[in-house]
Amino acid sequence: MALFSMCILEEMQWVRTRPVTSAEFFHGALELIDDTLPVFLVKGEDEYRPLDECVERFAQKHTNKLEVFDMKDFVFEGIDDDLRRICAPMIVTSILTDCLATLYSLNIGHDLDSRRYYRQFAY
Repeated sequence: MALFSMCILEEMQWVRTRPVTSAEFFHGALELIDDTLPVFLVKGEDEYRPLDECVERFAQKHTNKLEVFDMKDFVFEGIDDDLRRICAPMIVTSILTDCLATLYSLNIGHDLDSRRYYRQFAY
């Protein structure tokens, strides 16, 4: 999620973001939530899923712009159930950095190749 937030949204799309884990969420980040703030939540299949679900319940009450990517909703053909939690981060990274990044770029009209500072001049 940090790759999507920091590289795609901040660097490539010039959108300010705040990537946090579900474990960190209730230590300050929850104060940023309101009806205008988009929230992307990735629900994993590991031991932290109960925390992800807690964040989801909170966000559902405090923003109308919640997008949940629940890894249990994706079919992993040929992957044993006990390996899903290991493969899920790779799958969600591909979804966010390839599919969602492209759609986001097209939606706001700012291409993924334009940078404000990175490789624009010597520093």
